[in-house]
Amino acid sequence: MQGAGPFTPQAVAQRLAAALAPRTAPTVLLGHSLGGVIALLTALARPSAVQALVISNTGPHTRDHGDNSLPERIRHHWTPQARRAFLLACFAHEPPAALMRELERYLDALPAGSLLEAVEGLRRLDLSHGLGAIRCPVLIAHGELDRRRGVADARRLATLIPGAELVLLPGGHTPMVDCIDAYNDALDTFLARHLRAIQP
Repeated sequence: MQGAGPFTPQAVAQRLAAALAPRTAPTVLLGHSLGGVIALLTALARPSAVQALVISNTGPHTRDHGDNSLPERIRHHWTPQARRAFLLACFAHEPPAALMRELERYLDALPAGSLLEAVEGLRRLDLSHGLGAIRCPVLIAHGELDRRRGVADARRLATLIPGAELVLLPGGHTPMVDCIDAYNDALDTFLARHLRAIQP
C-alpha cells in the first residue's frame, strides 16, 4: 500500500492474478481477513493460476462485521493509540512483543488514505453470488474467538464455496498467531491431501 494504487480488493486481486499468470508450479494462496477476500477474487479472476486456497477469518460480505466504525476512525481518529487498539483486537491472546512492534511499525508507515480505500472497497463488496464458481480445493481455517469475524461468516463461506472444508481453531482474528500449532496442523493436512494430486 505504499506504492501505486488503486488499493480496492478488486484492483489488488487483478494485479495478483496477472503476476501469477506466468507461473507453472502449483500455487496456493493463503488469505487472512481482507487478504482472504483478495485471494478469493484472484481465484475467480484467474482460476487456472490458483490450485488451492486457504482462507482465514473473513466472509463473503461485511454486513455482520464486528468493527463497522473502522472507516470513520481511519478518516478522523487514526492516532497511534487507535492503531494499537486495532492491532490488539486482532488477537485473542497477547501477541509476541517482536511481532507487535513490527505490526505497529508497518501500520504507522501505511498511508491512511490507502488503507481507507482498501477498507471502504471491502465494505462495498458482496461475493455471495459469485463464490459458487470456485472449483479449487478451499480450506477455511477460522479462529472461533474472533471479535470481528464471527463463526457465522466462516459457515457462510463454507456453504457458498463448493466442497470447502471448514476447520474452527481456538484463536481470534489471527489464528496463525493465536494458535499456531492448530493452524499449521490444519494447513499441513489440507496441503498434503490436495497438493499430492497436483504434484506428487
